[in-house]
Amino acid sequence: MLSKDFNWALFIGHLVIERLLKAIIVKNTGNHAPLTHDLRRLAKLSGLIF
Repeated sequence: MLSKDFNWALFIGHLVIERLLKAIIVKNTGNHAPLTHDLRRLAKLSGLIF
């Protein structure tokens, strides 16, 4: 029976997106990514959002 409780999946999805954005930042800048969990800020810093 499905519980329809998707909190864990959303949490893991957020972590995956955060890690990908931080990897793009490191690749593009050669510096450490900022210590933040703000996906909007990370997306702007990565250059994916203009």
